[in-house]
Amino acid sequence: MRFKCDKDKLADGLNIALKAVSSRSTLPILQSFLLKSAGETVKCIGNDLEMGIEATVPANIEEEGMIAVNARMFFEIVKKMPDGEITISSDLTTVKIVSGRSEFNINAEDSKEFIMLPQVEKKQVLTLPQATLKKKIGQTIFSISLDDNRKVLQGELFDIVGDRLNLVAIDGYRISIQSLELKQEYPESSIIIPGKTLSEIQKILSPEEEEQVSVYFTDKHVLFEMDQTIVVSRIIEGSFPKYMQMFSEDFKTMVEIDRHKFLYGIERAALLARESKKAPVKLEIKDSRLIITSNTELGTVYEELEINQSGDDITIAFNPRYLLEALKAIEEETVNLRFTIASNPCIIRPALAEKSEEYKYLILPIRMVD
Repeated sequence: MRFKCDKDKLADGLNIALKAVSSRSTLPILQSFLLKSAGETVKCIGNDLEMGIEATVPANIEEEGMIAVNARMFFEIVKKMPDGEITISSDLTTVKIVSGRSEFNINAEDSKEFIMLPQVEKKQVLTLPQATLKKKIGQTIFSISLDDNRKVLQGELFDIVGDRLNLVAIDGYRISIQSLELKQEYPESSIIIPGKTLSEIQKILSPEEEEQVSVYFTDKHVLFEMDQTIVVSRIIEGSFPKYMQMFSEDFKTMVEIDRHKFLYGIERAALLARESKKAPVKLEIKDSRLIITSNTELGTVYEELEINQSGDDITIAFNPRYLLEALKAIEEETVNLRFTIASNPCIIRPALAEKSEEYKYLILPIRMVD
């Protein structure tokens, strides 16, 4: 194998594929890249058996071929080489890397041992703007559970209902839902995508709205296909909670509040709570005011905000981090808070009517001790 290409473009492709390379594995080959040169491109492939990534780099191919090489070392060498054209060549045992007056010769690995990416049948496809999917993942992924004992909650549900795609994350204390309108209606279907996969997908997706991503899925795998990159991942098997049943419309208190003022108020109150482990922030709603307080061994904080209030007064406490992550995920200027009683969840959503169904956030309160 022998090819020449731009050093920076190769480094970018390797950096993407590196996200699917295992850092610790009993199979040494999983710590390797597979490089495939053919036609006018080089494919850089990483595969940790849960997720695989193939990044395509334009290149001048002088000899087609395929070789495996230690991923981390190869990436670091390429990244540190002089800017400009880089030449990669190999035989069965050695990979040579040349740029300018710099040259490396490193051990190659048997490409036949590399585990190829699974083939995903391209039947049903969702085509979405990359920037939109990138944003929607970012607005929900923080609610994915980190509990190893709740496997299905370690992923995010992609739930197709008619002409909408719902992205749903639950960790047992809160639920984040982002709804995305599709260009057409699809048969109802759903898959659970691992949080690790979505975290890497979010980094890869372009912020440019005109760039598209095609999403294909089967009973075992999901495939994200972009212009120069494909990501294949196993899906999580199991039954995801029936999330819509958790959103009651029977409210006793409804609050409309400026999102930024509420966000900054919680951030200030959290300064004390953060230093005191799980100290809650208490919200008292009465007389069209929201009173934010926190009382820890370090001291106390008190803040009042003006609100539009409908219904009963209520006093309720929350983990401040859960409130902050929801408020940062909403883009609209005004939010609605909906309550029943102090022991039941609060629902946060954009106040703007046409946006209220796009994003819903449910958060469980913390029991207050008198």
